[in-house]
Amino acid sequence: MEEQASDKDQISSGRIRSEGDLFLNDAQQCAADAAGDELWDFEVQDFYQSCSVQPASMALKVLLQCCTGWQPVPLPPDISSTEGAADLADPTA
Repeated sequence: MEEQASDKDQISSGRIRSEGDLFLNDAQQCAADAAGDELWDFEVQDFYQSCSVQPASMALKVLLQCCTGWQPVPLPPDISSTEGAADLADPTA
């Protein structure tokens, strides 16, 4: 799919490769090796001179939690681990 950026005179398409991602809670990285490296020709420094690119870190996680309004909302209890789980599974109980 081709799109035109508001600051460019030409239409183009492309992809972004994400490296050094931070995975939490046993999240797994998707294997993008099937696409091949020839598609990944984007270099952020070629387009944005005033930025720096770094791998994700715990410091970034803390910064994002602080600046985005993240709150430690507890997960609801698992129904299967409660005493009433057997009653819910068996309508005759």
